[in-house]
Amino acid sequence: MNITQNYANIGSEKQPQLVHFRRAGTGPALVMLHASPMSSAALLPFVGVAAEFCTVIAPDTPGYGCSDPLPEPGSDLTGYVAALDEFTKCLGLHSFGLYGTATGAQIAIEFSKTHGERVDYAILDNAAHFTDAERDSIVAGYFPDLTPDVTGSHLARTWSVARDQCVFFPWHQTGPDTRLPGGGVNTDVVQHMAMDFLLAGKDYDRAYRAAFANEKMERLQPVTAPTIIMRWQGSILKQYTDRFDSVEWPDNFTMLHCGPTREQRAEGFRSIFTEHMPQARSKDCHINRAGNTGNTGKGFIDLGDGQCHYQFSGDEQQSPVLALHDVGRSQRSLSARALARSGPYHVIAPDLAGHGLSQPPQAGQGGIDGVVETLAELVETLGWNSLQLQAEQDSAAIAVELAGRLGRSVTALKLVNALDYAALAGEWEQQKLCPDFTPDSEGTHLLKTWHWLRDRQLYWPWYARDATHALPGEPRLEAGYLNARLTDFWLAYPGLTELRQEIVNYPLATNLDKLDCTVELCRTRQHPLAEVGGRSLAGYS
Repeated sequence: MNITQNYANIGSEKQPQLVHFRRAGTGPALVMLHASPMSSAALLPFVGVAAEFCTVIAPDTPGYGCSDPLPEPGSDLTGYVAALDEFTKCLGLHSFGLYGTATGAQIAIEFSKTHGERVDYAILDNAAHFTDAERDSIVAGYFPDLTPDVTGSHLARTWSVARDQCVFFPWHQTGPDTRLPGGGVNTDVVQHMAMDFLLAGKDYDRAYRAAFANEKMERLQPVTAPTIIMRWQGSILKQYTDRFDSVEWPDNFTMLHCGPTREQRAEGFRSIFTEHMPQARSKDCHINRAGNTGNTGKGFIDLGDGQCHYQFSGDEQQSPVLALHDVGRSQRSLSARALARSGPYHVIAPDLAGHGLSQPPQAGQGGIDGVVETLAELVETLGWNSLQLQAEQDSAAIAVELAGRLGRSVTALKLVNALDYAALAGEWEQQKLCPDFTPDSEGTHLLKTWHWLRDRQLYWPWYARDATHALPGEPRLEAGYLNARLTDFWLAYPGLTELRQEIVNYPLATNLDKLDCTVELCRTRQHPLAEVGGRSLAGYS
């Protein structure tokens, strides 16, 4: 199954508001809305099922995943409903099916009531009914402050929330009555949830809180579209969803009961399309690509086996520059300096393969070679016959390999804060440069990552924490900066171990000498080295 990503701009070119979305399948359109504080990535198993029957469009709710937040969110779901209306119009969708789970279900309910003429049918998953007293009790402690803190203490709070959501509902009420049957801690699941919280940031509760306020049967009953309510026996909301049996529902509502396992839930979801799905008004879905990002500075480009996410600046007719972010970061980390270069340049700054929103290299093509292969394909797809390369810190090895691969097509190479680790092997213990960050069930790997990133701002090498090895200049220790670095790192983590090990052993100076292009080496005030392989590093402010 081919799942692609893109953006739709529901704002203007001067004031863009980008909605990131995933797309898969062919046939009538089905828009799928995720739970909070997740993103559309959490729906991928269901997207795969629905894509066999529909064109699936799965947006990240504004303020979650990779979508821009609402400029004026308000205290209820009105802003999210309006954003969904603009998003679907932007893509040229006139009528469509609508699936929502948890927060997504509540947005779907409100959209179906205000834009019923556009909803072919609705599928509601993890919808519930709370009494006012229950709602007040739940919300009172459900949304702790997770604002990034300079001490990294927000990471422990975030992990605890994500971990206990797997064991209790509500997660903060830990008595025997709130213990989830069969609830347990899966470290991978908790890690993904924690990352969703961190990506959503301090305002993670906006749509989340508004959805709780909407969980009432009387909010649902006025929906006139054919509506299927999934009644999954394994849902953390089961006891609250079972209250739907206490009232008579209009004929347009169908209760679909599913067994307690995730497999049975998926089987129930599939049966909607094979047995229960109402007739869609349109047989095919034609996405209006003109409604996408325009000149908003970000986008995706299709490659042979995936997509590359990038930001850009300058005019396409200008001289091309490929700007590479540091390994373990993303394109958003590149400073304006890297993108707004002096002179007439067209700068493309991609997420390296496996970083940010770019897909990882093909199976069996990890490490430096896999990243270089993807970048070479990107250059070919862009049709660039001549370009300049710029790389920051550990992506220097990738840039040198790419320059060697592209040969005379690369006219100039600029490396900022490059390090020739291999030449320093005798001085430093290389294994310490690539510490083990394997996730654990207690979440200590997040705090370990935080202090590793922090110490890299203070010392070189990072583990030599004394005055002799202190870095000059002013370190970047702001909580927001470190939090962005941490989330970038963990988005890239699955392939980072092999890549960083290869970079630490890469003979940078030796391979630089083999290049025919002009090479410029620069450093900022905090960079620990004054030269690489006998080449002086010029100042770079």
